Amino acid sequence: MSYDGYPQNAEKVNGRWAMVGFVALLGAYITTGQIIPGIF
Repeated sequence: MSYDGYPQNAEKVNGRWAMVGFVALLGAYITTGQIIPGIF
């Protein structure tokens, strides 16, 4: 098993999931008007 290029791949995947989370957070804020729905 080779881990060559693993850090670069991990960075890409982590960045993409971070973007998905940010878009989900933005969508929740736009639809509910709350920063964290159910808490604030």
